[in-house]
Amino acid sequence: MAAYKLIPFEPEHALRLELQHQTPFEYEMVWDEAPWHRVREEGIAWTVTVDDEIAFTMGVVRIWPGRALAWFMGDESLGSGTWMHRTSVMLRATRMATRMLDEVQDDPEYRRIEASVREDYKQGHQWARMLGFELEGLMRCYDQQGNNHAMYARVI
Repeated sequence: MAAYKLIPFEPEHALRLELQHQTPFEYEMVWDEAPWHRVREEGIAWTVTVDDEIAFTMGVVRIWPGRALAWFMGDESLGSGTWMHRTSVMLRATRMATRMLDEVQDDPEYRRIEASVREDYKQGHQWARMLGFELEGLMRCYDQQGNNHAMYARVI
């Protein structure tokens, strides 16, 4: 049975990921430690390990008072292994992410949490809805590669 751990995010965790191909291009553009120190210091961020290997990192970064951006970066290994293994990891990821988002929104500083999902990433859209995000609309040519993204938000 796999051993799961939720640990505080550290910048080197982001650098150790072999990013899934669906990961937003903007994460790849900041692929050095500097922005991840800001995430650790100014946001709420966690890393999940499976058998001591980093499976994914996730967090919320404040944009301004009342508004925050949720982010998730999964390792390519999330898509490997048996169906049962992938399902188990994503079920735990969903529970952890939902708990984190609920706790963030208990803080009156966070009235709105946003998340963008690349238009062609079907599983990302499903996951956003599972986490309680509602679709707000399509953002055309949103990333540096010109991909369209859907904007989702949780608003209290």
